Amino acid sequence: MSAWPVAIEATGDCSVIASSPDGHQEGWLITGHFHGNITLGAFRFFSGANSEYGFLAPSAFAAHVNFAGHVSWAAQVQCDSEDSTICQGRAIVPDGSGGALVSGTFDVAATFDSIHLLGSGAGGFLPDQTAFVMRVSSAGSIVWAHHVPSDGYSKGEGVAIDHSNMGGVQGAFLVGSFHGLALFGSERLKNNGNG
Repeated sequence: MSAWPVAIEATGDCSVIASSPDGHQEGWLITGHFHGNITLGAFRFFSGANSEYGFLAPSAFAAHVNFAGHVSWAAQVQCDSEDSTICQGRAIVPDGSGGALVSGTFDVAATFDSIHLLGSGAGGFLPDQTAFVMRVSSAGSIVWAHHVPSDGYSKGEGVAIDHSNMGGVQGAFLVGSFHGLALFGSERLKNNGNG
């Protein structure tokens, strides 16, 4: 297969951290982070300002790129943070319907379209990583998003589709790590080790 161009333009720091075949042999899924403005084909996003201090906050992104280099959909996660190493998409896989499942991290807070989640760094403590997993539709809208709050940190480092489709709802397996006490839905787990 020959290389194909993907036009990603950014006014600040921008990295593609993970990619995956789209499952339909039509292109690739990509995820990562950026500061400032980013243009992914016809999609343009601005990362916005931190709510407390007004500095430029980072954002995570996910997109589908076909083999011609055309971006068919893109989505943004706006983070209330100053550290782009914390706000990022870290893994992406196809959801079987033309969209994607994405995992990653944020710290203070993040907005997934209309879903707003508070992270482990909220409340004036040092910003710690908070794992997230989200589903993006084939139209680029964020269908759902969940996070793993903790009194230490949680990291979203991988994701896999849950094919059981229990109750007609498609789910995901989140792969990562945590330290301290973490909340997985209504389940509380404690890491008693050193890391």
